[in-house]
Amino acid sequence: PCALGLATPTAIMVGSGRGAGLGILIKEAPALEEAGAIDVVVLDKTGTITLGKPAVTDIVAFGSDGKLISMANGAAPPSHEATELLRVAASLESGSEHPLARAILNRAREWGIEPRIPDAFVAVPGSGLRGRIGNDEVLLGTARFLRESNVAADSLTATAERLELGGKTVIFIARNGMVVGLIALADQLKPSSARAINQLERLGLSVYMIT
Repeated sequence: PCALGLATPTAIMVGSGRGAGLGILIKEAPALEEAGAIDVVVLDKTGTITLGKPAVTDIVAFGSDGKLISMANGAAPPSHEATELLRVAASLESGSEHPLARAILNRAREWGIEPRIPDAFVAVPGSGLRGRIGNDEVLLGTARFLRESNVAADSLTATAERLELGGKTVIFIARNGMVVGLIALADQLKPSSARAINQLERLGLSVYMIT
């Protein structure tokens, strides 16, 4: 009688309080009982498995020899061309609050790049940005946006398709009527996600993601 009348409610109360401190909210005691029968856990992706905000993952620029130079996974800038490409993109995005714009500006800050305020700026909803930085006319946006602006992006099509197949968002950059590179962005995994999913699987649970 003591175990049922005192210990069990105390354990539930303490356990629920501990869970609440960790962000786990338990509606009622029967939910705990039913949890013992769970064999499948289904997770949301954005903000649960991932950080919930995009970050720059790749920068692809044309080098002085005309060959493509690629930076991946947030490495330090490999070349003047990649740094300049990011400077142009950050300058055009400097007045935007869009999550992709913030990701580009964050990477520019990490590289110590100071964006310039564009001398002219026009946003084309759903397509991209058009502006002037000094004497340069600059476009930033989708491949379709570049084509509609009479700028060919064929030289980067294969690279863009490979990045998009990896679930990344690709932004093309053109200057004075010529494509000069692209920037890829993606939501990043939380550092704790793999460990948490492994722990769930060790408990005998099947883990799935719905997105």
